[in-house]
Amino acid sequence: RQPQQQLLHFSLQQQSQQPSPPQPQQLSAAAGMALIPVLVQLPSGIVQTVYMQQPSTGGMHTHGLPIPVTPSCNGFCNDSGQPGFAAAPTGHVAGVASPPALVGRGERARRSHGSERASNFGRDGNSSREPHPGRNGRLRFKPGAQPVGVSGAPSPSGSHREPGSRSGDARANGGGSGSGSGGQGLELSGYASLTEAAAAHVLVEISEDQHGSRGIQQRLEVASPEERVAAFDEILPHVVRLMLDVFGNYVVQKLLEVGTEDMISAIAEKVRGSVVPLALQMYSCRVVQKLLEVAPLPHKLRLVDELSTCVIKCVRDQNGNHVIQKVIECVPANFTIPILGAFEGHALSLAAHSYGCRVMQRVMEHASDAQKATLLKELLPHCGSLCCDQYGNYVMQHVVQLCPPEPRALVTACVVQRALEYSMHKFASNVVEKCLQYSAPEQREALIQKLLGEGETCFSNLDALVRDPFGNYVLQRAIEVCTTTQRAAIASYAQHNLAVLRRTTYGRHVLHKLESHRTPRGGGGLSGSDRQVREGGRSGVQAGGFRQGR
Repeated sequence: RQPQQQLLHFSLQQQSQQPSPPQPQQLSAAAGMALIPVLVQLPSGIVQTVYMQQPSTGGMHTHGLPIPVTPSCNGFCNDSGQPGFAAAPTGHVAGVASPPALVGRGERARRSHGSERASNFGRDGNSSREPHPGRNGRLRFKPGAQPVGVSGAPSPSGSHREPGSRSGDARANGGGSGSGSGGQGLELSGYASLTEAAAAHVLVEISEDQHGSRGIQQRLEVASPEERVAAFDEILPHVVRLMLDVFGNYVVQKLLEVGTEDMISAIAEKVRGSVVPLALQMYSCRVVQKLLEVAPLPHKLRLVDELSTCVIKCVRDQNGNHVIQKVIECVPANFTIPILGAFEGHALSLAAHSYGCRVMQRVMEHASDAQKATLLKELLPHCGSLCCDQYGNYVMQHVVQLCPPEPRALVTACVVQRALEYSMHKFASNVVEKCLQYSAPEQREALIQKLLGEGETCFSNLDALVRDPFGNYVLQRAIEVCTTTQRAAIASYAQHNLAVLRRTTYGRHVLHKLESHRTPRGGGGLSGSDRQVREGGRSGVQAGGFRQGR
């Protein structure tokens, strides 16, 4: 294999109708082989592997034409007889099933998502759709790129990865995990400007390709106003089609980022009447969110108008909930009344829902106090169950942190009643920490006193907290915000149990927190000798427990 191997082009060497008999060495090399893999290049430029049957006469027959087998290169030879890949016909091999075509990542991704335009590729080795012509009528490859799968069958790990997260990954540039030099597909490099590509009517097709989409986004960022207008005019009639595409949606988002207000308004008009289905689709929901960020207020209100017809359905949907969150974030509170009004009667079920709890958190962050009060009337009577719920506890944390003093005091009072139990609960312990941070001083002191206990129960409560995988975090937070007297009580417990605490992970964390918050005169901290013992014990063998995060 040469260091700078380019794409291999294979063609069938014309042979006579009466083939010459095979050589003996060819027969011996092919003995015992039922199927022989051969790489074929289709008229469309796609490289495909086909498996040809080995008859008893010693030659592989494809449409009646034998192809000799050369033992010096593991059964493959090229047209010149040198070791390499065997020449093969550019069509279907009768009676032999072929594996999927070796295509680029972009083509595989579109096919895997049910693209009708690619549905005929790779079924029988022939293509019912010719590649979109560029300047020379052929698919373009990156300079020096090696076609995917030339050295063997395509690997499952090379297929397109289904998007899951919506930020901070390679898909933000319009593609999956592949680099620009590892795939094939339509490219923008053959055109000097976006204006020229728009004139050739190829921008929409290129936008649906992994590498082409990335190239258009990069060009749009630095393009002149004239180029952007030309690209926009070409893409606008097909904007809904691109919004639904795995790569095309990024081009529409980029147009919304760099386009003028007139361009944004034109795209908003294109989606009018289809906002709900677009909000529920995996790729188009991202474009709807971008519209809610950048569109003028009248267009935002039209989007809200359409979404208000099925708010609860969108909230419970894995894609639609992000659109409702963006409405609450980006639309002024006095215009979100149709959305928030739909939550009445459903607030409790939404707060305990995997997607609904996210929307309720945005409500606590951005809604007015009056709008929050309506929903809190439904939530606060069930404060205890929500604190212990895997999703509801996040809503309760937002209530304590962001709501007015009255609902915050109600949640804190509920937590104080069962302080020790909630502190050692996987989910409720998060709410206890928020209460220690944000509640009023008198309620905070009462909560810490409830955790410490009275008389003999003081040490027993602390002993339970310091050994618990969740309670130790609550105790550390209490050390940060408690009074000097309360911190001294905790330090007294630590001094009496130093030998045990220094040998456990959670105990060492508590000792470190006490040391970092001791007063200048030593009140509430450890004595000098105890600090030396603690420091010496940090390298000792761990006697119990392990760090378990929440």
